[in-house]
Amino acid sequence: MTDANSKIESRAGRLLQNFDKGMYYDYSQKTKLFRKEYEKGQNDLPFIKFIEDEIVTGEKFYAHYIEFNEPVYVTITNPLSMFRHHTGGFAGKKGSEHFFFQYGLIPVYFASMNTMSMLKLYQTRAAKIFDPSSTFFNDIKCIELSNKKGYREPNPVKFSSMNIIEQSTAKENLADETISNWFYYKYFKYGFWLQPQKGFTPSTHVEFGKKMNAVFKLSKSIYVIDRLGAKEKISVSGNEIEVYNADVRGVWVDTLHFGLPFKTKIEASVFEKLTEKEYGEGLLLNGILMEIRDNESMVDRKFEKILTVSAGNMLSYFDMIQLVSGMLCYRTCRDMNIISKLSSARGFQENVERICKDWMRELKFTGSLSEKIDNIFQTAINMLFPMIIIDNSSAYFTNPVIVGFLKKWNLIVNNNETQKSILLLLLPLLEQIFSLPWKERTEINREENYKELAKLVGHDPKFSSSLIKLVKEIHMFNLIRKTYQTDFS
Repeated sequence: MTDANSKIESRAGRLLQNFDKGMYYDYSQKTKLFRKEYEKGQNDLPFIKFIEDEIVTGEKFYAHYIEFNEPVYVTITNPLSMFRHHTGGFAGKKGSEHFFFQYGLIPVYFASMNTMSMLKLYQTRAAKIFDPSSTFFNDIKCIELSNKKGYREPNPVKFSSMNIIEQSTAKENLADETISNWFYYKYFKYGFWLQPQKGFTPSTHVEFGKKMNAVFKLSKSIYVIDRLGAKEKISVSGNEIEVYNADVRGVWVDTLHFGLPFKTKIEASVFEKLTEKEYGEGLLLNGILMEIRDNESMVDRKFEKILTVSAGNMLSYFDMIQLVSGMLCYRTCRDMNIISKLSSARGFQENVERICKDWMRELKFTGSLSEKIDNIFQTAINMLFPMIIIDNSSAYFTNPVIVGFLKKWNLIVNNNETQKSILLLLLPLLEQIFSLPWKERTEINREENYKELAKLVGHDPKFSSSLIKLVKEIHMFNLIRKTYQTDFS
């Protein structure tokens, strides 16, 4: 019997199994691995609901559902959400009344988890957004999802192992401008990276109705164009798009080195935003590379790879510092289960500058190391605030789920220096909580950093438990990212 909460995930799993057995097998292995790792360390992790449904093939379909203790954020805009899907049909009748269903699946940047996901919408909400006259997708929107009763209540949003966000009864608001800018211009641009990987990866999303139409596998990195070829029109999952053929090289997130050239396509609007001068200087493209598996390409398993979203272009050494810093930060957190502290301040700077020099040699980059900016490294890092913060001794990463925590406790301010002082109390405290045995974590209220923060939240008695839950969520997100990038080939 299928659990009501997992109906759409079980259906998607069944369709994926018929569409691509190899990817379904990889998905099932990763969900099993995650459950195994969860059971080994569940005292350090929040409660997670696991489901085992028997699908029509007789096999068990494994899924899990994650809930959140604070508001969460998704970013929606036309390039990110290009391959959205809307479907519906007859749901039955009662007496003389006929009932119909409709739902939409929209690719979004799930900012709070720093990944690309699918937002699931039903009935009136789906109809409104997918109305042909709607201009909803024309502009960048950062949407906050939280409990209708207030931020202090548990968030009803659920996130499944099939990479689907269930809004449930969560209230939807446009995010504050400050938060929206943080997520799109800092975290998405400089903090979200994803190594190309076999199988079902953290940002894989699917398009389906009565049958599986397509599977989109995403990676995000830095790419340099070695050769630009002809422009052509292609059809992708029912969408006609213009692309350029190209030979590119990309940075492998696992090594932070450039790989060998490979053939791909660049969505025309991404390339045509660049000027001839910019391209002539050998700039780097920061963007999402999408591998598309649709019914036609599954026949001979030759899948198109298209650079579909550009998050910006690198033209200077200053830009390079920011890109390397963000990529190093992402890799470190994923591989070492970092809660907040990345390394010593000196060690972080030395690593970034070493990688920058490697990139400069690879690209034959001629930009000046100083570029007439005093203390260029610190200036570049300051521009990444609040994602990365460096004080006199340490380099810290502000995990994106922390932004929801700050909002929940009214700790977001408009002054960067004040905001930095709050985070330099909070981030070391989170690291300290994680280092304690779980039975001793409630004693964190004895620490000076806690006492200073407690003043800012009116000494709310629930503050310490909220901090402990936040640490568990960060640990869980690191575990998901690591297990879903395990190679089972």
